[in-house]
Amino acid sequence: VGDLNLTTHAEGNFKTSSVVKVYGLAGGPSGEARSIFTNSLLVQLNSGATLTAVGDIYLFAGRNRLGKANSSILLAYNDLFNMTLLPVADKEAEARVGFDNQVVVASGASVLGVGDINLVADKGFNPVLKGIAKSQNLYQAAFADISVENKEINNSTSSVTINGTVRV
Repeated sequence: VGDLNLTTHAEGNFKTSSVVKVYGLAGGPSGEARSIFTNSLLVQLNSGATLTAVGDIYLFAGRNRLGKANSSILLAYNDLFNMTLLPVADKEAEARVGFDNQVVVASGASVLGVGDINLVADKGFNPVLKGIAKSQNLYQAAFADISVENKEINNSTSSVTINGTVRV
């Protein structure tokens, strides 16, 4: 008697930073900052499995039992300051999230309910990403110029696959 909840959910909060300051005749600072959060969240019923409930049935991938979606805040920041006569700079900052959320009812598996049956695979809300890399050298500073790169990547996917039986 009651509801049946099978859920997967992930939360993350990252901050990555690197700062380089160089002075003198020649200098070649190099910076790299990455914040990466990848996850596979799977709710799967294999062949021969049977779920039954008198109440509602919730199979959520990417949500908790209250419906809260995956969340992630990723910040990767790189700041290179090169005040040399012969400046060389290399920069790369990246913020990447990749959730693979799946609900699978395999062939030969059954979900049988009296109430509602909810099968949800949710990518989550758009995460706050930011992967900013910036650099400035002596010559750019003279003209108030800054070189900026930005890599924000969201590779999240979601799917619900029903090869078995789902019946109310």
